[in-house]
This record gives sequence, C-alpha cells and structure tokens, in this order.
Amino acid sequence: TNASRGIRYFATSICVVEGGVPAAAVVHDHGNGERFEAVNGGGAYLDGTRLARREERSLPSAVVAVNGQAPGPGGWAQVRTLGAAALELCGVADGRLDAYIDFSASGLGSWDYLGGLLVCREAGVDVVDGTGRDLVTIEHSARRAPVAATPQLLKDILDAYVRLTSTNDNRR
Repeated sequence: TNASRGIRYFATSICVVEGGVPAAAVVHDHGNGERFEAVNGGGAYLDGTRLARREERSLPSAVVAVNGQAPGPGGWAQVRTLGAAALELCGVADGRLDAYIDFSASGLGSWDYLGGLLVCREAGVDVVDGTGRDLVTIEHSARRAPVAATPQLLKDILDAYVRLTSTNDNRR
C-alpha cells in the first residue's frame, strides 16, 4: 500500500527458502536505497557492513513498530506504525527499532516478512509468532503474526502481545 500511495517507505524483499529453512535474503529499501542482506550462518549486513550487536533496552524504554492497531497500551515507550514489515524487521535488526509486532487481524503473508526474518536472526534478533513458535512457513494458510525482539526483550514483548490479544486468539 505504501508504494501505491507514494509513501516512500517500501521495499523489495526476497528470501530463498530451502528445505523449510531461510537460506538467503535481500531487503532493498526503495525510499533511501539501503540494502540489507543475510545468509543463513553468515551474518546480516547493511550496505556491505556487518550488523553489530545492538544495545539491549527494557520494555519501558523500547520503541516498538506495529502492524495493525494494538488493542491497548503495551507498556513500551513509543509506537511506530510504518507499514512495511520487512523494513521494520530490518530496523529491529540494526537497532533503529527495539521490537516489531503484527496485530493485524488477517495476518501478513510470508513474503512480507521472511526476508526481514532472516536478517533479524543473523543479527541476533529473535523472530517468532505470538506464542513463541517458529514462524517459517511458505504456506499462506499457515501464516501467523510475527513478533521480533532482542533475546532480552522478547519475553516482555510476547507477554504484552498475549495480554493484548487474549480476546482474539486468531491473531496468534
């Protein structure tokens, strides 16, 4: 939607999945020309520079990107709703954002997030569904809401997600 409306926050995101495992990914930000790349077991890169370990933040100081609308306050400092899941995940990977949560009722397609998922994982960021399960699927009917955060922050983010979505189990 961002691209079709002239909002310069959109990406091309490609992820090669072999045997059910993300093998390689490229996420190109068309707004600023940045390119994120990752290879399974080979690290994550932004414009050729390896993404370094990032500062860990606690939930009360976290900046969290969301897709959809959070059903209530999550306990984090600030929210960003930017509208490009792959880029938002890459933002968590490089430290611009502290976490990402998909609150959309219909769920994202795997093509929306798998590129960003591999970039995150290779940068030391966990990406799971709302109950902490692995998220890799290429079957559209099996899609689930992605949640991403650094290992230290993930439990608090998942607790907030479950609390906020407890009345709508189909989001998990």
